[in-house]
Amino acid sequence: MIEPSLEQVEFDTAGLKFHSETNRALKVWTNPEADVVTLNLFVNAPEIRVSLSNPEGLREMYREQVTAAKGGLIEVGTLEVSGIPSIKTVFKLPQKMAGVAYVAAITIPFKDFSFVLKITCQERGFGGTRETRILEQRRLALLEKGEIRDVMIGWTSDPYDPNFKSELLMTFAENAVFDADFPDHPISRARFWIEKFEKSLRLEKSLLGFEPFERRKKKLFGLF
Repeated sequence: MIEPSLEQVEFDTAGLKFHSETNRALKVWTNPEADVVTLNLFVNAPEIRVSLSNPEGLREMYREQVTAAKGGLIEVGTLEVSGIPSIKTVFKLPQKMAGVAYVAAITIPFKDFSFVLKITCQERGFGGTRETRILEQRRLALLEKGEIRDVMIGWTSDPYDPNFKSELLMTFAENAVFDADFPDHPISRARFWIEKFEKSLRLEKSLLGFEPFERRKKKLFGLF
């Protein structure tokens, strides 16, 4: 059987500028907004400890990982790429200087390797316009209803567990319903491009012969 390679993964690259293939495991593009798109091949068993048929388990796993990185969960879901069960994720992570970066990815796992198609969209310059406008809309909506309460109540929350608390949570302004009004915002760009990739992503038939993904089980006292 042939070895897996990046050439076996195809997606719509219209509007992207190809930059490099520094090795056989990484390709890099940018879009007109200077967002970075990468396609990686990881030649080791995926570190995914739950079944892809367990959405709550996947969300818990990724929530734990992104929280450890001081980030926030935006979306975790599943899809199929050429019949292969895969994972779609959207996170936000703090940047070193200021603001956040939004990272949207599609992970295609097999038993002994995986492909990850990812786009990273950073906040640049003066951020906060989307948040400020939506916060004001929220305040006016409450006034129209005659409700007198802090407009910030419920502004941040985990998208799947309202009782979960961490340093960086999804905000009300980051809901996808606002993307059309703020197409230049990095979360809007991240979702636009990952949805475009999702619609066009294809695997060569040669990959379908590889063993499918199996969840990574924890070892018991290092004996198994």
